Amino acid sequence: MTSEPLATPHEGLPQHDGREAASQAIRKAYSKLDQAMKRPANRDNAYICSRDVESCWSTARIRIALLPEPWTDTEIITIKQRFIRVLSILVYTGAHDYLQSFRSQFFDANRDDDQLPFEQQHLSFLGYLYKQKFYEEQYRFIPVTIVDKSDPHSQHIEESRRLPFEVVEENIGLGGYGRVDRVRISPGYLQLKNGSIFPEVSLRT
Repeated sequence: MTSEPLATPHEGLPQHDGREAASQAIRKAYSKLDQAMKRPANRDNAYICSRDVESCWSTARIRIALLPEPWTDTEIITIKQRFIRVLSILVYTGAHDYLQSFRSQFFDANRDDDQLPFEQQHLSFLGYLYKQKFYEEQYRFIPVTIVDKSDPHSQHIEESRRLPFEVVEENIGLGGYGRVDRVRISPGYLQLKNGSIFPEVSLRT
């Protein structure tokens, strides 16, 4: 049995007031997501960490952004746990009209964070413009985890994926392959040989 939707201060308001509340919540979420981006000046390398995505969304902000659809408390928790990056990509790409069909197109269809990255054919319901935007920008939200491997084979990473490297100090010297930068792997994106996730590490590239 699911719980009843939590009453909010926006219940019973005229429709235009509900839309304005939703627009404000969406703008606030976008601003927080944009501020949390790592390496934002480089479009091909910019990314955001999962923990930062989560911090951009309060329970109230999720509920208001998805107005006028009512959501139970249990469903909001599920969105936080399984759909928060998908929701964030829609907001970040400006596909705000599709938030009104979030339940049918994502929640009920199980198009959750674990399905990322989506192939373009699975996003056709967004229309051409937002399908392209979602497809291109989704990689900001799924930076790859670097694996510390004991075997001699290097980790294969697709060109479209983002590396979780935060540049700390550039051009600290020259190496056999060119310029040397000192970078930091974002906390939570280095998997050690024993399978555990290391919080933070610095290295040179």
